[in-house]
Amino acid sequence: MSLLASAAVNDVGESHGFDSPYRCCLCGHVLPYHPAFTADVNCPKCGSLLWCVRRDNGSEVVLEVVPGRTPSVEEIESLSRVLRTDEIVPRVIVDLSGLDLINSALVAMLVLLNKRIHAAAGTLRLSGLNEVVREIFFRFKLDSLFEIVEFKPAPPARCS
Repeated sequence: MSLLASAAVNDVGESHGFDSPYRCCLCGHVLPYHPAFTADVNCPKCGSLLWCVRRDNGSEVVLEVVPGRTPSVEEIESLSRVLRTDEIVPRVIVDLSGLDLINSALVAMLVLLNKRIHAAAGTLRLSGLNEVVREIFFRFKLDSLFEIVEFKPAPPARCS
């Protein structure tokens, strides 16, 4: 069972005949392109900050962090509620491959998300850490708090 909303495309995607792999991490709304390349920072459907995009990877949810955007505590709480819906044990991979650096505010929000996911008996793993980000996690002993994995998700299927 998938943790994602239906793969139905939004009006933009539908009128152009495509299903984008980029979805709002909260409502699952299909985004026409990656939020890092847009001036709009909020989901056009639910209004939440697009600090990450969500992809389905079978039984896991992959959250791809968008550079330069840090969620608030409220946004992390909302995301953790969404991930725990339907009594599904959440299995989440946070993909940090888009980041050159990581700030302390984002680290704090990842710690909070990790705590919420573990409280629901779920798992949260980090992937895509470059050398600088990996060094930060190791230097501050965050590697003992997070499971850090090498993960390359399969490219999402595209409709033609």
